[in-house]
Amino acid sequence: MSAIVGTIKAIIGQVFAIAPDGSRRLLTEGDHILSGEQIDTGPAGAVTLSLADGKTLDLGRDTHWDSNGIASISTSEVDPTDIAAIQQAIADGQDPTQILEATAAGPQPATGQPGASGGGSHTHVILDLTGEILDPNAGYPTTGLDFPDDTREEELTLLDSDADADSDADSDSDSDSDSDSDSDSDSDSDSDSDSDSDS
Repeated sequence: MSAIVGTIKAIIGQVFAIAPDGSRRLLTEGDHILSGEQIDTGPAGAVTLSLADGKTLDLGRDTHWDSNGIASISTSEVDPTDIAAIQQAIADGQDPTQILEATAAGPQPATGQPGASGGGSHTHVILDLTGEILDPNAGYPTTGLDFPDDTREEELTLLDSDADADSDADSDSDSDSDSDSDSDSDSDSDSDSDSDSDS
């Protein structure tokens, strides 16, 4: 019997487990994933797995996952003397990373290869401005649709034709005239006539 590498905790849509012989089984919540099985979520599926090591794995739509790289963790892999040595080194004021054996970090790149200097696996990239003017081309025609006759006539239709015409004419006329005429006329006339006659 195959070892169990995980358990389905939550599932959305249809998710299938594919056995090494190619047979497919529809997964439901609580199902076990066996060693060597692959999971296919499809275009609308998603699943959450609880792995044997206690970690959780979420797979979204259109995901294909292979369980071959997953192994169950046994307690015999951890040496208790290593833990005691690390604790003693810390208690003595030493740096455990300096006195203990280095952890396995995978194969080191050969000299002259990208990443050999201890950094990432890519070399640097230099982009130079060339001043070249290019015509962007999509590789296919991008013009709009042509219509044979550009003068298309629109036909207007009446959506609601009611033969009963209702006309309401309400006329309100108010004429109020206020006329105020104030006329003030002052005429003062002063006439002085002095006549002297000697004879």
